[in-house]
Amino acid sequence: MPTLSFAHLGIVFVALVLSSCTSATRPLDAYQGCGVAPNIWRQVSVPPEREALLDLVDEASKEKVRDRFAPTSEQREVWFEDSSQNFLACIFNPQDSCYGGELRKVEFLRVGASWEAGQVIQVKCTD
Repeated sequence: MPTLSFAHLGIVFVALVLSSCTSATRPLDAYQGCGVAPNIWRQVSVPPEREALLDLVDEASKEKVRDRFAPTSEQREVWFEDSSQNFLACIFNPQDSCYGGELRKVEFLRVGASWEAGQVIQVKCTD
């Protein structure tokens, strides 16, 4: 009849510990996922001018913002507003890992009655 030794029990214990460490992930909220300071930015609904803002040209790349700002199926798009009514848009993966590979954000500054787009910032994640 087979018997379990302390070595076998140790192997089983290590396997249980390792499997429990890798199975649970904690979703990130928008502030954590985008690296945004809640004392400066407040999360808002998608603004009515979203389409017009995404049609603006990113001065650094000379491309429309929308060409570099589209979420994948794992990512989420969120919007923030500051006290000057400027917007910050962010695309991030809410999972507590870098699965999905990156986060992107862009600031839209109100200049009189019009808007200017900042540079689309893309942050590549590495585990």
